[in-house]
Amino acid sequence: MFNPTPDQRKELGGKIRDFLNEHPPTDVDAVLFVDDHAAGGYSAGPDVPAGCRLLVRRDELDMIAVTNAAYDVDSEAGRDALVELVLERAERQP
Repeated sequence: MFNPTPDQRKELGGKIRDFLNEHPPTDVDAVLFVDDHAAGGYSAGPDVPAGCRLLVRRDELDMIAVTNAAYDVDSEAGRDALVELVLERAERQP
């Protein structure tokens, strides 16, 4: 299970913002991922690099953000809310 520290959560919030800016909604296969050391990244997908865990795909992130009214990635509170929602989703993955 991925249980990030507060600093790692903040870093993940920045990655989410960058991910959304770099991959438009039409990049539905783009993926956001982390490795065992909580280093995160993103790519055009659909696969994640070896040794990494998928957190969320681009289309899933849009759905999470819209259905939870947590889409303001330019504010720290909005990023924090998205991080929590993404981590909750990742925990439910098999």
